[in-house]
Amino acid sequence: MSFSGSYLPTDVDFLLEIHDFQEISILEKERLIQTGEKHYSEVLTEEMDFPDEYLELYEKSFSNNLHNVSSDVYSLSKYIASVHKPVLISLARAGTPYGVLIKRTLHNCFHIDASHYSISIIRDKGIDYNAMNHILSIHGADATFLFVDGWTGKGAIANQLHKSMRSLSQKLNYQFIVLSDIAGVADVAARREDYIIPSCLLNSTISGLISRTLINANPTSFHRAKFYFQYQHKDLSLQYVDKVEQYIVNHEFASGNPEVHHFNQAAKDLYVQFVESMLGQYKISNRNYFKPGLGETTRMLIRRNPDYIIINEHYLSALEHILLLSNLKNIKILVQNDMPVPCVGIISKFQS
Repeated sequence: MSFSGSYLPTDVDFLLEIHDFQEISILEKERLIQTGEKHYSEVLTEEMDFPDEYLELYEKSFSNNLHNVSSDVYSLSKYIASVHKPVLISLARAGTPYGVLIKRTLHNCFHIDASHYSISIIRDKGIDYNAMNHILSIHGADATFLFVDGWTGKGAIANQLHKSMRSLSQKLNYQFIVLSDIAGVADVAARREDYIIPSCLLNSTISGLISRTLINANPTSFHRAKFYFQYQHKDLSLQYVDKVEQYIVNHEFASGNPEVHHFNQAAKDLYVQFVESMLGQYKISNRNYFKPGLGETTRMLIRRNPDYIIINEHYLSALEHILLLSNLKNIKILVQNDMPVPCVGIISKFQS
């Protein structure tokens, strides 16, 4: 039986096993992860209750970035319309709104009805192989599998995806596709520069009321997630995709629409140099504690325990919500204006 979260049944099929989980505090989560007692995919924290002033910044960010998001979704959809037998697989949960939007845009603008699934991929653990086998049983190995995400940070999920796909028993035609690829790791991206993708500012209430995905101890079942019934009155998931869809339909970007960017090794190498230099400069021994870019820094602020934030003042107009969250959580802010990204977040080491 298909499950679409708080989206329409025609939008997406979440291949997840839905459970109710006992949530823990962020500090307890950091203790469990950093002491090695638990992997991050085994614990779930309560979702942040955003103050009104932060939600107002979300609305402002949405208005300011609506054109860019819509243009990027259209660019990716136009590209996908040209591939052989496209099957959309968004990476839960950040990729799900964009899988929904690409599916709708393919239908509205290119008269293609593509299947869309949302599945789990977990760093260090891999993709949900049971979900992939389910998709393969329906579409066969002849399709083009398009893994959709919102943005990249360091490229960890791209690396995990490629590693997971190499381990499959059969070679598949697949591509990793994102809106903003600051890490230079996507096969296809709408752009390489960072900007606010508004869905990064919220949690489940912008992603179908689905939690972050968790590993499943049962090797024959899909990865697990929680569905937040209690947040239905706050849910913006459908409103978000409806508004972006309408903007795309109204404009259809008939002229001046940029072409997509394909993977470029030089762009990736340049970004790797930046990451390595920052790890050395700030003496960060665990690269998982380093969260570059607007999407990753925002997500870190709303669900992890940050030590400090580094900002590039050339991008101040994009940093209002970062500064507000940092102030609310009393997080130290450093300035480094030669970074190629607007901001970087550093996760705090657990003090026993």
